[in-house]
Amino acid sequence: MARQRLQNYIDNLKNEGIMDGEYEETRRSQNSNFPNLMMNVIDNFLNDGDNCMRELADLLSARSVNYTKVTTAAHLIKGGGSSLGGCRVVAAARALITASLNRDKQSCETSYERVVNEYYHFRDKLRTLHQMERAVFNQESRRRG
Repeated sequence: MARQRLQNYIDNLKNEGIMDGEYEETRRSQNSNFPNLMMNVIDNFLNDGDNCMRELADLLSARSVNYTKVTTAAHLIKGGGSSLGGCRVVAAARALITASLNRDKQSCETSYERVVNEYYHFRDKLRTLHQMERAVFNQESRRRG
C-alpha cells in the first residue's frame, strides 16, 4: 500500500515535470544492505542544498562576487538534484553555472532567483517523498519481522 502511494506520487511529480526518471534509477540501488538509502540521499541533499542556498545568497549579495564559489555551490545543487531526478532544479542550477562561468552578475542574479524557486519547490516535494520512503521502510521492516 505505502509502496503504491509512493510510486503514484513519483509518477505525479514526473507528469508535472518536476522530476525525471533518475529518482527511480537511484532507488534501484536500494537493497536489503541499504534499505534506507533514499532517505539518506534525500537527507544529504536537503542539508547540503540548504547550506549551498545560504552560501549562494551571501556570495551574490557581496560587493565583489566570487564566481568560483558560486559555480561550486551551483554544481553541488545540480549534482544532488540530478541524483534525485530534480530536472527543473538541475536546469536552473545549470543556468547559474553558465552565468557564473561567464562572470555575468546580472545573469547570475536572474538565474539564482530561478534556482531559489525550483530548489524550494523541489525541497517541499522531497520532504513528502522522505515521509513516504519512511512509511515503505517501516512497512517492509515489520513484514521482515
